Amino acid sequence: MTDDELKPPKSSSQWPRLIIQCLISIAGLSLLVWHYVFPTARIDTISVALLLIAALPWLGMVFKSVEVPRLGKVEYLERAIRNQEAGLRSAENVATATSELVMTLTGQPTTRDLGAVELQQLADKYIAARASRPRGWERTAEVTRIFGQMTAAALHNVGFDARAALHSSDAGQRLAGIAFLYARPDPTMLEDLVGVITDKEDKGFNQYWGIKAIGKILSLQVRPSGMILNKLAQFADRVEEGTDRKYELRKLLQEFQ
Repeated sequence: MTDDELKPPKSSSQWPRLIIQCLISIAGLSLLVWHYVFPTARIDTISVALLLIAALPWLGMVFKSVEVPRLGKVEYLERAIRNQEAGLRSAENVATATSELVMTLTGQPTTRDLGAVELQQLADKYIAARASRPRGWERTAEVTRIFGQMTAAALHNVGFDARAALHSSDAGQRLAGIAFLYARPDPTMLEDLVGVITDKEDKGFNQYWGIKAIGKILSLQVRPSGMILNKLAQFADRVEEGTDRKYELRKLLQEFQ
């Protein structure tokens, strides 16, 4: 099981891009010169196309797309995607703030409250899925989907009590706490999370995502204590060989040995 995050493009120096633009322009101009070396060379659509290719890297600063004869339409996707992402983030922030203000003034549930309700419903849904389906890939697929929904709900529920959920006797609540920490890694919760996963949690699915959440916290340049490493090492000795949990634990421990 793996999780991929869509991250916005990272900012970087403009020099590499400028160099690539220059190289493409030079290549296009070189092809144009080569085209006119031959005695039969004349101004035709090929020449126009080559000129356009030479200018393509620069036209993106002015146009969203350019039509090249015989080649088709070239769209500047990176620019369009960046603008779209910026617009969506801005709209989402405005909508969230407006929603919070209206709900607060009218006494209706806020986004945080709705997030808590959603997590509770998903915790119940997880328990129902385990009870209604036999052990196998279909149940694993279903509970994995539920876990993904939990992480999404956690992103707009900053007030969720992850500590209380982790120490709950209900496996669905514990998974909700794990999902919250997976979506919002919190170094102050590392000891609680490790303690629950190594000493209390008896569901392999929960253990797996708990280990992944531990890895998320440690990825924040958190140095685990000797006690935490010992707990993880002892737990790894008890986990069955050939399982994803064993693999993830070994990978974590190797990073700090």
